[in-house]
Amino acid sequence: MNKQALQAPVKRVVGRLEAPDGTLHEPSDTLSSFTLKGLGELLKTAITQIDVVLLGEHKLKGQTIKAHIGVYDETSDEYIYTQKGVFNILEAEYSKDEDTTKLTGYDNMVEFMKPYQPVSDFPTTLAPFLQALAAGVGVPLNTETVYNGNLPMPEDYWATIPEATYRDVLKEICEVTVSNARINPQGELELIPITHDSGETLTYDNLIDYKLEDSWGKVNSLVLSRQPQNDDVFVQDEEAINAPTNRNILDLNKFNVGYTEGGA
Repeated sequence: MNKQALQAPVKRVVGRLEAPDGTLHEPSDTLSSFTLKGLGELLKTAITQIDVVLLGEHKLKGQTIKAHIGVYDETSDEYIYTQKGVFNILEAEYSKDEDTTKLTGYDNMVEFMKPYQPVSDFPTTLAPFLQALAAGVGVPLNTETVYNGNLPMPEDYWATIPEATYRDVLKEICEVTVSNARINPQGELELIPITHDSGETLTYDNLIDYKLEDSWGKVNSLVLSRQPQNDDVFVQDEEAINAPTNRNILDLNKFNVGYTEGGA
């Protein structure tokens, strides 16, 4: 996809969906809308949900669709498309009154949300176990180097844990490998180190709106306490605490408080 077209302050963007049989659903035909919503945490797994509205009745439940985003490129006078993901459609609801079909699907991280079953022989190490874990749910692994990949695993730590899922195991692997797990646009599992450099540099030309204000504001709560006496002194500015955008954080590393015997 043309990066210059993507970074333009004004751009023309369209979406399209590709069904398993190759049928394209486009705005000029049957595609009314689709949205993508991602959810994830640091050193955890991420999953992306797609919500689709199609004109007419479409029996796509249990099918896999591909979502594409296109940006108009003035140089070639056409839309340049890139694949944004592969999604498993778990819900499909047809409304006869509106003559529309609403679809809900998820990327291949949903395959890891199944009850865990042993996938490897032991003893082993972390890297081949990760490979076996991905193969166990049928999702290709697209990660060659795994931090702590040589970590020994003498036994299957999750084999006797009730209700454990493949995703639970993957979350713990993320913590050990200092990585985030995600599904790439091709439907493959990737472990991305938190130190990953995207190679992209953002400048002021990329900013649409930018405003600087006070980040935290002034101190609005203070507690002084002696131990074990517990004779606490507590002072609080309610007006400041309830003011919009305020964040109340106490960094104990900024304080060096000491007491001597008999005094405060």
